[in-house]
Amino acid sequence: MKLSPFLPLLAALAGSSVVDAKAVFAHFMVGNVRSFSQSDWERDIGVAQQTGIDAYALNVAAQDDSVDSSLAKAFAAADAKGFKLFFSFDYEGQGAWPSDRVVSLINTYKGRPSYYQQNGKPLVSTFEGPGSAGQWGSIKGSTGAFFVPDWDSLGPSGAVSAGGGVADGLFNWDSWPVGANDKNTNKDQDYKRALGSKPYMMGVSPWFFTNLPLWNKNWLWRGDDLWFDRWQQVLQLQPEFVEIITWNDWGESHYIAPLDSSQWGLFTSGQAPYNYVSDMPHDGWRQFLPYLIKQYKTGATSDTPSGNGAGLYHGSVPFNGRLGQVVVTITRNGNQIARVDGTSISTSCTNGITNWNAWVGGAWAGSGGGGGGGGGGGGGAQPTDVCVPGSGQGNFGGLCSFACHYGYCPAPCTCTARGAQVQPPPSTGLKGYPKVGVPDHCSYLGLCSFAWDRGYTDNLAACGSDPAGAAGC
Repeated sequence: MKLSPFLPLLAALAGSSVVDAKAVFAHFMVGNVRSFSQSDWERDIGVAQQTGIDAYALNVAAQDDSVDSSLAKAFAAADAKGFKLFFSFDYEGQGAWPSDRVVSLINTYKGRPSYYQQNGKPLVSTFEGPGSAGQWGSIKGSTGAFFVPDWDSLGPSGAVSAGGGVADGLFNWDSWPVGANDKNTNKDQDYKRALGSKPYMMGVSPWFFTNLPLWNKNWLWRGDDLWFDRWQQVLQLQPEFVEIITWNDWGESHYIAPLDSSQWGLFTSGQAPYNYVSDMPHDGWRQFLPYLIKQYKTGATSDTPSGNGAGLYHGSVPFNGRLGQVVVTITRNGNQIARVDGTSISTSCTNGITNWNAWVGGAWAGSGGGGGGGGGGGGGAQPTDVCVPGSGQGNFGGLCSFACHYGYCPAPCTCTARGAQVQPPPSTGLKGYPKVGVPDHCSYLGLCSFAWDRGYTDNLAACGSDPAGAAGC
């Protein structure tokens, strides 16, 4: 069975000024992007900047021979884009880091304009590595680092005291619920108590599913409402830092980056029985982050809308045995203002194995019109709060440019600006479908439908009139 799609539909949300004292990071797996050029890094960073992310925590493994080349391109790109980066040394995936290499990397890059500084010191983190805690006093002395490790395996009290209390703050990787329960904040509160006045970096993640036999990994942790719930907990707890787990860890299905097949080599090297990421975008989880990040940075402690006002609305609908395509719409005063055409719920599984990854879609809608192919109307319209230009990569380019111009800018398009609603062309009645054999064909479903219905049939490489192209979606 394919897992139920997640389909957040986004109403226009009021923004506010950002307070610099807090920051939101995204955990970035450097080992997945060995083929990236500097321009690839710049493109990827651009998406993160539009999302409101302040920096990438660069997960680097000790035995990865691509690290030096990747870091040179990453920092050049970040310098060019005005973005920030910092190191998260991975002591788990490929063993412990030699302390001299840690010192060398920090000192090589800490002076770059793009290296993230905390209290005038280069921020450094880890993924585990408590066995090397005793080395960090010397490393800090040689680099001046502000050290915020993830030593979650020790628990909050153990991590605070490790290495003689060498940590300047702590990162809590534990972002998923145990069993059939909601994620609570008990452990977050334990960290805050143990740290006292030291800063707390709170982990936030939308999902977790993995099936990589080479590393004996095959399990699911409960997702469901996790992304919504965890951000509400961020607003309540107001930690000094938030780290999203992750930007691009495809193997554990908690990515929020746009799909990128150039990064999927681990499904072969990890002996995965199938690729459980292909055709499974998570862009919808990213779409409302700018709003939530601003809420967090300005000290909002809750996001409970009232009286149909602006805010984040959340709900769920059970399967109850239903199969077929999922369509979610929002209407106002009888007019459809937003629509998402999701992938199908199906009993057909690749190799007969259930894919527990999530399909996540989204669409923009203005207060009074047009997103997702709906009509306008409705009181209190805000004339400058819909997507007006947008872009996409490859075959998505023309489709995204056309659709986003009229306020319909779903994943995998990127909205590049918001403005006054542009009235879409009238319906032609033409029905467009993804073209048979197009990679990631389900990602084209809503775009082909919207574009052809409004007379845009130029992108014949991706769309056609054959309904068979929607098979499996």
